[in-house]
Amino acid sequence: MDETTPHIQIVVVPLIKKFDKRVNREKYCITKKEYIKSSTHLSKLQDKFYERLRNKGFEIERGEKNTGIKNLPPKQLKVLLVCLKRI
Repeated sequence: MDETTPHIQIVVVPLIKKFDKRVNREKYCITKKEYIKSSTHLSKLQDKFYERLRNKGFEIERGEKNTGIKNLPPKQLKVLLVCLKRI
């Protein structure tokens, strides 16, 4: 609830079972490549999440797509906030 539109942050740790040639056995490893293949794929996952919540009765809005808006790097944001506090 830190912005005008409520949203949630989700942390996903995808464990993928892979064969490790070095030790000659299968083991679990952490990788996002198998779960989030591209930014387009991530957007589709977000669409699915939105649709499922709407179907369950939650009255939420989907964020705007393809706005081109980028987040500021943390250092630049801190400088901006310091400047705004002086005003």
